[in-house]
Amino acid sequence: MRRRRKPPKRKLESASSSCSDDQSNKFESLEDNLSSPVDAKLKRAKNLVASMATKAASFAGELGSLKSDLSFLQERCAFFQLRRHSNLALLHQISYPGEVCLS
Repeated sequence: MRRRRKPPKRKLESASSSCSDDQSNKFESLEDNLSSPVDAKLKRAKNLVASMATKAASFAGELGSLKSDLSFLQERCAFFQLRRHSNLALLHQISYPGEVCLS
């Protein structure tokens, strides 16, 4: 998606020709001072949102990794439990050769 370029900012022309350059400069600086706190707050909010989105994406990736690790460990645990059960059955057969193991 292409970004549109912002048009260049234009300086306000003085309302009347009787205004001195000092007065027009004061007006422009006053206007800049009024908009700059709002712009600063918007910029901070935008940066915060971008930071939070990045952190959320990072946490989502970490969560996926943890789920994968947990699944692997569950499979491994099930395998060892099965192996333990078969070893116990084999041990029981060796210890008691005439009996049938029900477990």
